[in-house]
Parts: sequence; structure tokens; C-alpha cells
Amino acid sequence: MDHLLLREGWTMNVYAAVDGGHICCMTALPTDRVVTLRQKLVHTLGMVRRFRLLAGCCVLSGNMTLEEAGLCDGCSLQLVWLPEDVFATASTDTTAAFWSLETGERVQLFEGHEDQVMWLCFSPDGQLLATASTDRTAKIWCADSGECLATLRGHKGPVFAVTFSPDAESVATCSHDKQIKVWDTKGRCLSTLSGHSKQIFSVAWAGDGRTLASSSDDATIRLWNIATQSCAKVIYGHTGAVYSVSISDVSRKLVSASEDCTAKTWCLDSGDGHPERSFVHEEWVRHAQFSPDASKVITSVSDHTAILWDALTCVSLMVFRGHTDWIRNASFSSDGQYVATSSKDACAKVWNLDGKCLRSVTGHNQWVRCVAFAPSGPLSDGRVHPIDICNEVSVLARRSATRM
Repeated sequence: MDHLLLREGWTMNVYAAVDGGHICCMTALPTDRVVTLRQKLVHTLGMVRRFRLLAGCCVLSGNMTLEEAGLCDGCSLQLVWLPEDVFATASTDTTAAFWSLETGERVQLFEGHEDQVMWLCFSPDGQLLATASTDRTAKIWCADSGECLATLRGHKGPVFAVTFSPDAESVATCSHDKQIKVWDTKGRCLSTLSGHSKQIFSVAWAGDGRTLASSSDDATIRLWNIATQSCAKVIYGHTGAVYSVSISDVSRKLVSASEDCTAKTWCLDSGDGHPERSFVHEEWVRHAQFSPDASKVITSVSDHTAILWDALTCVSLMVFRGHTDWIRNASFSSDGQYVATSSKDACAKVWNLDGKCLRSVTGHNQWVRCVAFAPSGPLSDGRVHPIDICNEVSVLARRSATRM
């Protein structure tokens, strides 16, 4: 019988902790980790939103198995919706943190790196956070509990950036050692990509899951075929170090930011290797990103500003002023209505698109290298989800969240 249960899995019912309403039924193996169950729940509901999962009064944490958590076939779980207005920061003070947009208070601290945290990103399903550090490692965390699930060791130099694959099953890292490594989320290195002649500053995964982009101090961008572990294209066009690359899955375009005082957009499917647009600045451009609908581009500039651009006309729409030192990166919220910025002035700020600063957090005592909003909204996997589940979740989402 035990063997049969291990093969067929357990069935568990998930209820809303607020009012006891039934949300869905889940099937999982006893040996599955809690983080796997959380990911399955997100895909079942078809929406990304912060939540806490309970078994009675016990909070289920990410790395334990369902057996270790004391669960059983037919058990009931409770889901608590958490406030969505959260953004994350990474700092040279060796930590990452979550902050409430509403209050500016720190709601989660991620400690464990031994040196500067250079970058962070959420998994597409919002259940995982990844960080990259000059301690030569990257880490994968449970976004809810702050528990470190895996430490990625193998680079011979500082790790500058990390990115999740679209299915959240892999991450890619890049380093001063001129290498890109692809890992599974348990920390096993799957492949190593080499080709850049200098340190690699940034990596970005395309939505098809087959293409990875990288940018380097060697002034080039490379597109990699993950299946063959080979470089599919080298993109020339910048005349200085390329600090960042970011990909829009809506438009199949890439935007890059460079020391040559420009940001440029490129079509991933174009064979000519020429940029489509160029956004000219007076100072180095540290980072560039498309808005979720690809209609705008936000750039982070060494003159202490961030600039919002029309992606088609290259017209400047807004200049965000208020930081007193370099802005290292800027990030859009999932709905594209807000922008967050991080700066060498040890501050992170959240703005509306009219340039009004809505929140400024100063809890880090050193440079804030990176900022990102927690993902929220429909899961962008192209599937059609049962209307009754979506409606029920929508009703529950409008109710007051219970803080645990």
C-alpha cells in the first residue's frame, strides 16, 4: 500500500484560511518538496500571487518534503493571501530584503551571502527568489519563508547576475570568470557556456525557454542555444561594455544598456544583427528594461536619473529625479503602472509613471544594487484555466488578507 501511495501520490484539499471556502484539490507525491506543491498550486489556479500555506497551525516551509511536514493522503491545507504590494532589493551590505509599498517597512530579510548581493530576481510563478553575489555563489530562496533552498557553487569569480527559465525549473548565472552556468533549482550545474572574452554582466532568458542572452565587458551581446549549449549569434553594435540585457516576450525584442551612453533594442528573430532603436544619453546607461506590454523602456543612468522612453519613437516621456548617486537598475511592476529604482545612495524608490515618488526605503546601509517587484496577476503560460477556480480566487483576493 505504501508503495502504491508513493507511485500514485496523495490528494490534498486546499481551503481559504479566511472563510474556509474550498479553493482546489491538489495531487502530489509524499517525497515532493513543499516548494513544488506551491508551484503546482500556482499553476492550478492560473494566477501569481503571494500566499502562505498552512497545515493546521504549522507554516509549510519550502525545502521540507510533504512527509517531513507531517502531511498525509486526504489532508486539508489552508491558504492565506498575503499583501501584494511588495518589492525586493539586493544590496552590497550582503543582504536582500522585501519591503511593503504601503508602509515602507521591511517584511522579509534574506541573509546568508558572505559578500555583496549584486542581483536578484523572482521566478515567474513568484515562489522562488534568486540572488547573485560577489562571494562567487548564487542562492535560491523560498520567497515566502526566506529559507535558502540551494547554494549554487562553481564560478571562479564574482557572480553578477542570475535569471530564471520561463518554467522556473532552471536558473542561469554569469560571472567575472567569463562563464555562464545553467543550474537546476536544487543547485546542480547542468551546463557551462563560454565564449565572451571578458567578464559577463547580465543574462536574460527568452520566453521560449530555448534562448539565453548575455552581455559583457567585451562590448558584445550573445544569444545561446540552450539545447545545444552553443552560441547561436554574436551581436555587435555597442562601442563599450554592455551592462545589461533584458528581453520582452511580447515583442520578441531585446534591450541592452551600455557604457557607450546608449540603450539599444534588437529583434531576436532578425538575422542582420542591427539595432532597431537607439536611446541616446549623456552618461553611461547601467540598465534598461521593457515595460510588460513592450510599449516603453526604462533606463538607469549614471547621472542619478532614470528615464522612461516610448519604445517606438525613442521620445523621452519622463525623467525620474530624486536619487543622489548612480541608479543601478530600474524595474517595472507586473501591471506596468509603477517603476522601482535602486541606487548607490543606499536607497530604493517606487514611482508612478508621472514621476511622483510614492515610497523611499533606506533600510540598507550600503549601495542598493537591484530592485524588483513581486510578480502578480494571471500566470502568463498561455493556458485557459477553469472559470470557476478563477472566479473563486478573484472573490477571495478582494477580501482583506490575513497577516501571519
